Amino acid sequence: MAAAAPLFDAAQLTSFFEGPDFMALSNRTRLQLALEGITVPDDFIDFDADGLEGIFLNLQKPPKVPATGAAAIAAGRLREIMAYEVSAKSKMRLKGAQKIAKFYEDVGRDLDPQNMTWLVIKRFLEQWKALMERKKEDFGLPPKLTKNHPVHKWLESMVLYLGQKVGVRNAPLEYVVRAMALVPAVPPPLQVGEPHSAEHGSIEGDLIARMTHNHALFKVDNGAVYDMIESSTRGSDVTSSIAPFRKTRDGRGALNALKAQHAGKAVYDRLVKEAEQTLSNKVWNGNTSTSLASHMGAQRKAWISMQECADHVPVDVPNERARVTYLMDSIKTTDPTVLAALAAIRQDELDKRVNFENSFAYLVPVCPVAAKAAKKTKVSFDVNVSGAAGGIKSPGGGLGGGNPSPGKGESGVSLRYHTHKEFLDLNKDQRNELSEWTKANGGKKKGGGKRKGDSPRGSPKAGDSNKRFKTMISEMEGRQNKMFEAMAEVQQSSIAAIHASASPDAAKMKPMVSSVLGGQGDATKEVLVERANVAMLKLNGILKSKNDGKKG
Repeated sequence: MAAAAPLFDAAQLTSFFEGPDFMALSNRTRLQLALEGITVPDDFIDFDADGLEGIFLNLQKPPKVPATGAAAIAAGRLREIMAYEVSAKSKMRLKGAQKIAKFYEDVGRDLDPQNMTWLVIKRFLEQWKALMERKKEDFGLPPKLTKNHPVHKWLESMVLYLGQKVGVRNAPLEYVVRAMALVPAVPPPLQVGEPHSAEHGSIEGDLIARMTHNHALFKVDNGAVYDMIESSTRGSDVTSSIAPFRKTRDGRGALNALKAQHAGKAVYDRLVKEAEQTLSNKVWNGNTSTSLASHMGAQRKAWISMQECADHVPVDVPNERARVTYLMDSIKTTDPTVLAALAAIRQDELDKRVNFENSFAYLVPVCPVAAKAAKKTKVSFDVNVSGAAGGIKSPGGGLGGGNPSPGKGESGVSLRYHTHKEFLDLNKDQRNELSEWTKANGGKKKGGGKRKGDSPRGSPKAGDSNKRFKTMISEMEGRQNKMFEAMAEVQQSSIAAIHASASPDAAKMKPMVSSVLGGQGDATKEVLVERANVAMLKLNGILKSKNDGKKG
């Protein structure tokens, strides 16, 4: 750039250096600053941070000058000069002006009164500080190229990695490998009140898009990029592609060679074709193990792939309505719930019909495949809890881990193994419910038999013996429960008959009999006696069959 800035007139220069909203220098200090080499804002480009500190030191302690008067001159005496005042605020703003002037030079933008206001410089310094802090960060090793990572995907990862790394020119290294080496002479318009263009959105974006490749330090950044590419591809099949660029450490050339040989237009044309086939031909009917969420996820992935390919080859990327149309056309099922959900999507023109993600979220809960899979793997925490076995009954009939507290039945009975005394204390409804629950759960008691697999290895009949043992235990438990029920029935019916026979006032005894027999207080004395006899005969029959079984 020229030493003079024609974009600043005399009044604007005075305002820039002396105005309270700009550099806020005194006129005396400004004139001395010109003697130090900064007359116009463009002169900041010739100084770095150390050079500016040297100017501040000279202003604070200016060199002595010859004393006035003939005698003093003859004696060669020197006199001191009063320091040139530079406030802390002025120093901060001058340093900011020096940094932003360098930035504008890097992106090819002229300095003018609008982009050198303190407000713009302040916004620049906020972004610049963040960029310099990132330069100190360690982002680890660059992404490694593997057999499971396609070259075109690895290239995208590498460019993203270079966008995080800041090189010696204080710019993200992505500027080295951008598509166009040469940049337009005229930069895009600035965003209002900002130091960067509206097109690129940040000073970082402007640096990536407009940093020149003919700077003396470009070779350093280019070599650093090559080193990263070489370490990432070492041992892979593409090392021969970057071999010609090893001697010059040309990172840009190496990356472009990989793009041309392994990620050219033919690759993206193939990816587009595969994505289109997924959207148009892949069908979901609910008859396989593929869930509706997986099917829709494949469509989402295909659409994202088409978007990525659009940066390299011409692609007609479907809009949101087209995406939903592809989705609805791909679902071929007779499931009524899914069909009802599709009908709702088709009618919702303001939301789901024109929003793929909302349609996705609406369809996921009605997937019959997912519901079926969840039912198979579901663990029940309700009344299937076996207090006797100390675990959770799973859908397969086995017992899960843990030792939850027993569940409660409708009658209030604890659904677990009961001792004989506990069983006799229950009413009829509780005994009946407990018996049904015991049968439904295999009659398992606490401390049941050995699990399958506990038998010694190599014993082919160990599993059969284990099954027979469990069956025998189950049958014994069933007989025992029947005996307990019969004994309780004998006890209750006998008590009721005794009370009915001994009481002179049947009306007063009715509530007692009713509580004993579970709401059957209207029965006559004869009926109660007969019922007690029947219960006793039933118990005798059970005991007899049990004894016969022992004899056998």
